Amino acid sequence: MVSWRRWAAVGVAGAAAISVLSSATPASAVNKPRPLMTGWMPYWTTAESMAAYTQNADLFADISPFWHDTARDGARSVRIINHLSAAERRVQLARLRAAGKPIIPSITDGTGGLFMTGVLSNRATRAIHVKQLVDLVMTNGYDGIDLDYEQFAFADGESSWGATRVRWGAFVTELATALHARGKLLTAAVPTAAYWVYDFPTLGRVLDRVRVMTYDWSVSDPGPIAPINWVGRETDRMVAMIPAGKLFMGVPTYGRDWVRRDSNGNAIVTDRAGRATTLAACPAGYSTKKRVIEASETYSEARKYGATPWRDPQSGELTFRYGRTYSAGGKWCTIHHVVWGADATTVLARTDAVLARGVAGIAVWTVGGEDARQWAPLRARAWARTPKYPTVASFVAPQTVVAGSVARLRVRAQSAGKPLAGVRVTLASRKLGSSVWTPIQTKSVGANGVVVFDLRPTETRVYKITIPGEPGRTGLVISSPHATTVVPAP
Repeated sequence: MVSWRRWAAVGVAGAAAISVLSSATPASAVNKPRPLMTGWMPYWTTAESMAAYTQNADLFADISPFWHDTARDGARSVRIINHLSAAERRVQLARLRAAGKPIIPSITDGTGGLFMTGVLSNRATRAIHVKQLVDLVMTNGYDGIDLDYEQFAFADGESSWGATRVRWGAFVTELATALHARGKLLTAAVPTAAYWVYDFPTLGRVLDRVRVMTYDWSVSDPGPIAPINWVGRETDRMVAMIPAGKLFMGVPTYGRDWVRRDSNGNAIVTDRAGRATTLAACPAGYSTKKRVIEASETYSEARKYGATPWRDPQSGELTFRYGRTYSAGGKWCTIHHVVWGADATTVLARTDAVLARGVAGIAVWTVGGEDARQWAPLRARAWARTPKYPTVASFVAPQTVVAGSVARLRVRAQSAGKPLAGVRVTLASRKLGSSVWTPIQTKSVGANGVVVFDLRPTETRVYKITIPGEPGRTGLVISSPHATTVVPAP
């Protein structure tokens, strides 16, 4: 670090320099919080996702647009599918770049059961796939790639896991080596600890970040999406296998709406009198399919059907029930639904739970579907874990000045190794023997970290400066231990 004492002593004859020095501090921006999240931006919600991210990019370590997929291309090879055109990706990349955070697009495994493990089983075909992914990153100027290969867990069957675990470990090691050699990042989205096919210790060694999908606890049958106690247990299990500083635990910003069913699996349907009936009483066009409800829609969906959400004390999630009526052509029925959903409170509770275990942060699915009320408290949590870097400043004032001439007072200010450009500095003074300080001027620090006050004092006075603190940076007051003496003109 440059010594401000040295700066003050050079070419400042007849001046006194008062400096406050600090120990070495990280060379990072002090006007931004420590990131606490990552997340995925679906291509089908590009506009909403882009708006949510760009307005809150200060909270993100990186961002993963959901842009790519793999598909079968022959017996043992894959091709890459791009969900956005090259022109559209360029437009969106430019917007993401402006936010200043690493862009690590996700690629999913759309090849179907047992296909990708076959590709990875052979050194030659595995090398070809590694090259495909490296080329995808380099050609598009991405900062890395995020692997979302879920067929191993949910399509292949556990009997295949032993062989796939070895193949996967070799693949991610080779891909990480190739990307790191080019200054690029490798991350992966993985299921929870029970899915040992993903060789979590190897991921912890070779990947830059690991995102754990701690959601979808309930899919086929109604229930909470990410019960908070389960999220905590899964975080503990992952921390035992993967360095906590690489872990981002999944947090859903969505819920689901299911049709309620009886013990035989039949949809619960009633007639006008509230008596049980069957779907045969419903007109054409009814639906019994489950659907996703974004956190931004939870309360509005409840209001639409006259329901009142309540928070389940065990899972910490919102839930409500409602009936949807269908009538046409003389037919009439009400199909009964149950919703489990998310809001800002569920996101914040899970954030607190995982950060308390020392992990890097949360991974949200999706960016753009959230309850917008989450952002302010998330930002507060980010600032709460941001180190407060000290303000470092020098204050140079002349020891004497001839009455009526200019006395130049200089301040140089920085924090975290960077000039405090734009920060407002207040100069105040007091008479000799007085304890009352009077503000004189407030000026902004320049891009070079310097602010200059030019005065024409008519009497001897003592001066001080005040630099206010802000989130991530301490404030500072420097009082001169000497007076600037005003002497008569010769």
